[in-house]
Amino acid sequence: MLGQMRTMVGNRLAYLGVQVQFHLLIGHAAHNSILRIYATSLAELTHEQIQRVPFTREDLEAGIEGCAAVLEALEQRDGAWCEHRLAKHLAAIEETIARLGHSLDQLPAELAGYAGAGTR
Repeated sequence: MLGQMRTMVGNRLAYLGVQVQFHLLIGHAAHNSILRIYATSLAELTHEQIQRVPFTREDLEAGIEGCAAVLEALEQRDGAWCEHRLAKHLAAIEETIARLGHSLDQLPAELAGYAGAGTR
């Protein structure tokens, strides 16, 4: 899936569709039915809004790196590290949306500590 995202950085809308699929797969990988339902619901509610954000090629490439870090933590079966990487990835998306001048709701408390944090 990361390779697919890399080939789509020139097509923002196609890339965002695959990015949503990545996040849904994370929900499924947790083997938690509530998380799967929640992730699917959030994806459906936010997909149209996220398509309106004018992400740059650099933003999309940074998103791939965030996804790669999450995937690496999953492959290592390190739940705490995966949680950290996913929260950091989502916080980076929030920061990018704000930088691009789009209005945001209040940042969830769980993500606030990861905003601007260094890498592992």
